[in-house]
Amino acid sequence: EAALLIEAGYETIVDELWYIYATEEMRTKRLMDHRGYSLEKVKSIMEKQLTDEAFREHADFVIDNSGKLACTYAQIDHRLEGYTWLE
Repeated sequence: EAALLIEAGYETIVDELWYIYATEEMRTKRLMDHRGYSLEKVKSIMEKQLTDEAFREHADFVIDNSGKLACTYAQIDHRLEGYTWLE
């Protein structure tokens, strides 16, 4: 849970924090479809979370997970290309 990592100060002990982003509409749809949450429950959860701006402020890299899974994988692959330890 990224929010807990930020609030607990983990950014001082990890090499990078990645923010996996999805639009509010997409997150709402996913929570309702996959977990069966009501709209009220989704809103309650989101109200307790850090803002998008706060996540981005602490993130070293942002991945947009609002679309197709292949697009998300491509963003991850692109970021990992620069790491020599993967060779």
